Amino acid sequence: MKSIIFAILFFTTNLLLSQTSNTPASRVIFDNFLQSLSNSTSGGYGNAGTFFNKPKKIVGNIYVFENWNNKCKITIGDEVFKLTNINLNMKTDRFEAQIGKDSMFVFNTSNVDYIFINNRKFKSFYVPQKNKNRNFEIIYDGNDLKVLKGFEVGIKYNEPDPLMVKKNVDNYFTTVTYYIKNGENINKIKLKKKSILALFNDKADLVSKYVKENKLSYKKEKDINKMFIYYDSL
Repeated sequence: MKSIIFAILFFTTNLLLSQTSNTPASRVIFDNFLQSLSNSTSGGYGNAGTFFNKPKKIVGNIYVFENWNNKCKITIGDEVFKLTNINLNMKTDRFEAQIGKDSMFVFNTSNVDYIFINNRKFKSFYVPQKNKNRNFEIIYDGNDLKVLKGFEVGIKYNEPDPLMVKKNVDNYFTTVTYYIKNGENINKIKLKKKSILALFNDKADLVSKYVKENKLSYKKEKDINKMFIYYDSL
């Protein structure tokens, strides 16, 4: 019960509601978020997310950000909600807020427009190939084409020491994959010259010239963003 009270105090003191609009839909979502905190005492779950106990750790990090001191804005319609202590779990592909030493709050992002963390932009998109939604970081957010960044984590299992001299531990490792969203389709792409220029069709030569003149790299996210901005300006 104490942990639930702490959770309610935590979110009511750290969630700063921006009164930019009285949008009914977003107000319902925010109310459901708070209601889910109180419902957790009886095992119920609101629309905002759920609670869970953290499992035993394997060495390494399963979160996108190294720590939990992150500035976050969540946009729902015309309203903005601000909070701290949020991170993206790469193992479960869920946004979580740290409630206590052994507890997390899991966000339901299906009704969220965007999540901004430390000036990085995230959004949940439906992936037809997987038949489910997935959270991505947005590298470029165009009307037709979007460049997305997906995160996954794996486990490197180390062989035990037969002599029992040292204790070998298993380690997490991170895999980053880039995607192009074209309409409803989301497909993997490599940050290579040939792959990127192929997206620009008959304007590929103009983009290639722009890249050379501005000494841009096909492997750097900020330069990829500049290429697509230029392409959309043609």
